[in-house]
Amino acid sequence: MGVEQVGEADAARRRRVVGVTAVVGAGVLGASLSTKPGSRAFYALTGATALTWTAGGLAAGPLHRGRTLSHHRPIVGPVLTGVGAFGAFYAAALVARRIPLLNQAIASVIDPTGGLAPNQPRS
Repeated sequence: MGVEQVGEADAARRRRVVGVTAVVGAGVLGASLSTKPGSRAFYALTGATALTWTAGGLAAGPLHRGRTLSHHRPIVGPVLTGVGAFGAFYAAALVARRIPLLNQAIASVIDPTGGLAPNQPRS
């Protein structure tokens, strides 16, 4: 049986694997994001998140990647979509950097300390 020909039982098994992986992975991710960034627990939980999603993806098995009307797997379209998305986000970042309000909002999200020095208390 090829990757393109999957039975209903195999499809149901894959759906269960994906569902369990999504729930467990989301739970571990939530736990990791609620820990202090940089702590041992943070790194252990984010590593466990990656391990959970990787194991779930491998357990689900290979997927049918699709074909076009010419019966070839699409390569150029997905690559151009990725390049276009990167270009759009990069351009948006360059624009946001020059607008003080946007730059400050993005910096506050990226820097969870709010620009405080490491040992400076919050007011």
